[in-house]
Amino acid sequence: MNPTTPRTPVAGHPVARRALSLRGELLLGILLPVLLFVGFNTFSLYRQTLSSLHTAYDRTLLASAKSISEQLDVSGYDDAAELRATVPYSALEAFEADNQSHMFYRISNLRGDLISGYAALPVWRGSIPARPPYAALVDFYNDQFEGRPVRVRIGVLTA
Repeated sequence: MNPTTPRTPVAGHPVARRALSLRGELLLGILLPVLLFVGFNTFSLYRQTLSSLHTAYDRTLLASAKSISEQLDVSGYDDAAELRATVPYSALEAFEADNQSHMFYRISNLRGDLISGYAALPVWRGSIPARPPYAALVDFYNDQFEGRPVRVRIGVLTA
C-alpha cells in the first residue's frame, strides 16, 4: 500500500491517526489562542468604533435639530397653539460633506400633525429614555426610510 493514499477503515478495525509532530502541536497551541484573541479584538474594536461614530453623528444631528428649533415660531396658547418652522441652511449644511448623504426631517407637534418636512416619515410613538445621554429630551435610533438605513433623532421641545 502506498503511504500517501488514505487508508479506508475496515469493519472492526479503527484507522490509526497520525500524531501531530511537536512543531504541529506548538503551532496549534500558539496560533489557535492568538487567532481567537485577534477575532475577539477585531469584533470589540468594530463595536467601539461604531459606537464612537454614532456618538459623533448624534451630536451633529442634535446641533442641527437645535438650530431648527431656534427657528420655530409658536403662536397661540394651549390647544390653539400653532407651530411654524423655518429650516435654516446651516442645519442641513453639516451633512453635505459628501454627495451621498441625505437628511430627512419631520417637525410635528405632540399629536403628530406635520408642521414641516417629509410627511412620509413615520410619526414617532416611543418614549424618551429616563437617563438620556445628552442634557436634552432626545433619543436616537437606527431605522429604515424608503428602503435606506437612516439614523433618527427624536426630540421634545419644552416651554
